[in-house]
Formats: sequence, C-alpha cells, structure tokens
Amino acid sequence: MPVSSSTDRPVAIIGAGAVGTSLTHRLAACDIDIAGIISSRREPAERLASEVAAPVASTSLSDLPGTARVVFLCVPDDVIPSIAAELAEIPHPWPETIVAHTSGASPSAVLEPLASVGASVVSFHPMQTFPDRNAPEVFDDIYIGVEGEGDAVAYAEALVERLGANPMVLTPAEKTRVHAAAALASNGLAALVAVVRELLGTAGLAANDATRVVQPLIEQTWSNLKDAPPEIALTGPIVRGDIGTVKEHLAALEKSAPHLLPVYAVLAKEQVRVARRADRLTDEQSGAILDIIQAGSTEASVPQAPGMTDVSVTET
Repeated sequence: MPVSSSTDRPVAIIGAGAVGTSLTHRLAACDIDIAGIISSRREPAERLASEVAAPVASTSLSDLPGTARVVFLCVPDDVIPSIAAELAEIPHPWPETIVAHTSGASPSAVLEPLASVGASVVSFHPMQTFPDRNAPEVFDDIYIGVEGEGDAVAYAEALVERLGANPMVLTPAEKTRVHAAAALASNGLAALVAVVRELLGTAGLAANDATRVVQPLIEQTWSNLKDAPPEIALTGPIVRGDIGTVKEHLAALEKSAPHLLPVYAVLAKEQVRVARRADRLTDEQSGAILDIIQAGSTEASVPQAPGMTDVSVTET
C-alpha cells in the first residue's frame, strides 16, 4: 500500500555512530519524534536515546519500536544486507514503513528483504563528512543523495528539505559515480594534504607548521573555486607554461621524496587537461609539459612509499 510522504512520522535509528548520532540530533531539532535507538553497543544507544528523549534504547533488532514508521540504517555497508534480512523476519507493519540506509556506495536494492515484506526502501546519503558524533549542524545546506522507490523517494526529498539540506535524486548508477566524486573531494583532499605535509617535512617543517603554512593557500584556492570554474581558478607554473619550474619540481622530488613523483605527475597532467579546456595552454606547451612529466616520473627509480612495507591490499 502507498505510504504517506509526510515527514511527521516516528523514526527509529539503527546505528549510534557518527552519522546516526548527528542525524538523530538533527531530526530531533526539527521536531521529529525519535521512537528508538538500536545499536551494537548499549552505552551509545542509551546515551543517544537519553539525549533525544527516545523511549527505546537497545542492542537487539527485535526491540524495534512498533510505532516507528521510518527506520534509518546508519551502519557500515557490509552489514546492511544482513540487518535488512533480520529486520524482515520481525513482525512489524512494514507496508506502512519506510526503510532508509545512509550508505553512499550501496543502492537501495540492498534493502530488498524489507521491500519483499512490503516496506518502501530508499538510500539517503548525506554528502558530508562526520568526524564528530554530535554535530547536527553539519546538515546545514548540504546535498543528500536520494535513490529508491517512488513513495520512499517522495518522503526522503521532503525530509531532506525539512532538515535544511538539498535533495539530489539519483539512479543507482549515478549514485555510485556521485559517491566516487564525494570520496575524492573529501578523502582525496585529506590524502593530498598529507602528501603536502610530508613534502614540507623534507624541507624541515614540523607537521603542524606545515599545515599552517599551506592553510591560507588552500583557503584562498577554495575561495577562488567558489567564484569561478577550475579552468579559470587554476593558477601556478603549469597553467603559465613554466617548463623550467616543472623540471625543478621533478628534480627536487626525485631527490627528497621520489615516492611522491607519481602523485605529482597525475595531478600535473590533470592541470594540463584543465588548462587546455580553457585554451590557456597551446598544444605545443601542453605537449612539452606532458613530455617532461612523463620523463621525470618514469626515469626515476620510485621506491615504495614509507609506511607501506608489508602492507597487503584486501577488498572491503
């Protein structure tokens, strides 16, 4: 049966980690009734339930409040299918219930066991990083990816707006690409700053000092990007066609941090591509820079990066 898209529906939260806690506080701040908190550990569940006056706090899925008409799964991706299957075995008015998960990578289809018992399912992915377990303000004006069935999508869109955010309705294929972009924007940026700090460390700067040195540069670059597209905001030696400086960079990296040469090379090539889109480099300049980058990043003997010895890569 169709479910109402009204956002005045009691919500149960499964998972009291950073995302679940921040979402719960934001829902409560928007006067949405929190019917219960279920988490793998009792103390976080009880603490969060107490903070939002939820009547149920438990470590058992069987304690899912019967009044809940929305269930959010704020749990790691790899346990969503098993939790969905276990929930589907629990007596509950599922045809009147919307079930959402907050994973960026998984589609709503992983909730199929619940859909098979009548629940409307949707994925609800905040495009945000959650370092703090109690930061409801991180929802201010963010974008939230929504993917799923009609009734659940209508509810999710309305809820996103009630939370003070912006809905972004996606197909499953689009959702995966958006999540990859989000990972680059957040996790990739953190990794890039780590690379910058490491390179500055070879010049004698302590890690904290290195961050302070580049912070104004990063902030101004971001300010430029808010006012202009990357093709226009891009500055520096590559967009100027300064081949001599690029050669010096490669030589310095080969001497002091050769394991960072591939990182520099990839980003330098992307700068050339961005600059070419705006005709800020000629074909001749682009070719010359790319040749130098290719030669400088392949001729050097690139050792294994520090900290990677005996590390094996496994699928997660």
